[in-house]
Amino acid sequence: MKRIASIEPGQSEVIEKILRHCGLWDEDPARAPPPPEELVELQLKKRRRASIGVRTGL
Repeated sequence: MKRIASIEPGQSEVIEKILRHCGLWDEDPARAPPPPEELVELQLKKRRRASIGVRTGL
C-alpha cells in the first residue's frame, strides 16, 4: 500500500471532510465527564465487582 498524502496537525477541516465523505462524521457533541460524585460512585462499583471477580468494561 502506498502513502499518497499525510495530514499535518492543525488540519482538522481535512479530517472532517474525509469523514463526512465516508459518512462517518458524528454531529453529536462530545459528552461532558460525569460529575465528581458520580465518578466516585462508578469507581466504587468497579472495585466491588473486581473484588468479587466480575469482569466489567467500566
